[in-house]
Parts: sequence; C-alpha cells; structure tokens
Amino acid sequence: MAEAADTVDPAGRVTVLGDEPDNRVLEAAAAGRADLIVTGDKAMQDHGSFRGIPIVSAAQFVARLQQGHTGPPGPSGHES
Repeated sequence: MAEAADTVDPAGRVTVLGDEPDNRVLEAAAAGRADLIVTGDKAMQDHGSFRGIPIVSAAQFVARLQQGHTGPPGPSGHES
C-alpha cells in the first residue's frame, strides 16, 4: 500500500468536527486533493463533504464503483 500512497503536508489546521483526529483526516484529504473520503465515522458522514470532497461510507463507495463512478460530481452534477 505504501507504494500507492502519497504523503501530504497540510497547510493549516481545521476545526470543523468535534473529534480532532477527524479534522486531521479532513486536512490531509484537502492537501492531497482527494476525490473522496471513505469512512465508517458517522459524524464525518453526516457532514457530507469538506471543501467539495464528498464524505461517504464504505457501502456508498462500493456502490459508486459498481456504477462506474470514482470521483466527485462534475460540473453537470454527474459523477466522473
């Protein structure tokens, strides 16, 4: 997995969620320009998205893959 990973250095801190470790995930996702955040954390899922990055459950992610969608919605509202 390490070969497929990118290391990022977030530019700043956010305090969007009540759980500080969750905020670190958001920071890393934004710094790494993530297409999605996949998590089992209900508070993060309830947030819906962060800086345009959808936050989804594992089941939602699998459904996106099965539908052929791997990225966030495009300008037309359809996923890429």
